[in-house]
Amino acid sequence: MSYQLSISRWILSLIVLCIMNICEADARQPVRFILTPTWSSQAQFAGYYVAMEKGFFKAAGLDVSIRHLKTSTKKTPVDMLQQGECNIICISLMQAIKAQDKGRKLVNILQTSQNSGLMCASQNRLSDFQSLKGKKIGTWKTGYKEIADYAFWKSGVNVEWIPFLKGVNLFLSKAVDATLCYSYNEFIQLLMARGDIPSENIISFAQTPYNLPEEGLYVNKTFYNSHRDDLKKFANACKKGWNYCRTHKDEALQIVLRYTKKANIATNVFHQRRMLDEVLRLQQDTPSAIAHRPGDSTFTPISRATFRKAIEMLRSTSAISNVIKYEDMFMQR
Repeated sequence: MSYQLSISRWILSLIVLCIMNICEADARQPVRFILTPTWSSQAQFAGYYVAMEKGFFKAAGLDVSIRHLKTSTKKTPVDMLQQGECNIICISLMQAIKAQDKGRKLVNILQTSQNSGLMCASQNRLSDFQSLKGKKIGTWKTGYKEIADYAFWKSGVNVEWIPFLKGVNLFLSKAVDATLCYSYNEFIQLLMARGDIPSENIISFAQTPYNLPEEGLYVNKTFYNSHRDDLKKFANACKKGWNYCRTHKDEALQIVLRYTKKANIATNVFHQRRMLDEVLRLQQDTPSAIAHRPGDSTFTPISRATFRKAIEMLRSTSAISNVIKYEDMFMQR
């Protein structure tokens, strides 16, 4: 009986040891994160590609993959987050606030953009927003014109918005009088297609009172609460990726081009280089970002004053209706 009892205890101890080893092995498994950027593969997201390829995520004990939107989809990154297809998204401040207004609890874990890249390019000379009164203006079907909405509202200007999915063909064919574009994407396409555009034909929102930071990384609040430490590691790895882009641009561009090729994105190294330069410029936290002087990415969090400004702009144009508190989206980290 004593011998059988010892065997039973030995078997029980072995089982407990196996369970402990399994649990320990599970604990060593890297945390899995899926990042969905704003759009398809391009240098706009170079820092995340570099963090992946240079092993910055892996070194932080994270298992990260990047899942882009399909160019034909009607989904937004917020939709993918809500449907569980990813757990981290890259969207603009205005888009994040609008999602919050609809009850989608989002928390910012890293702010990359410090200035607006939004521009309005016109076929003719622009003295101010009044010059566009009654004009046809191209804009994205997916949104991202909230700052322009407020600027035109504030100026008492009514325009006719003409939606497009991507590209600059509407403007090139003169189907519109002007078009919204981003300094790091469509504006570069315009320059490549038709050469220099006179500065008198351009309004850069970064040089107006309506300048607001744009892209940042957001997660669901419940996910944030259960993964705070790992999300901090994720954010730090992203910073390393972006800083590496700044000091190793040629290598970063080669990484970007591998991603665009894999996604069958038609592009070229000139476009992607210009895009990377501009995205890095917009990450600067000083007026040098506007003056095109070199500077460092600061990743400065959204301030309360900036948040209040964004809320005021969205509420003035009836883009949001609910009370949204700063603490709901930007927490102490």
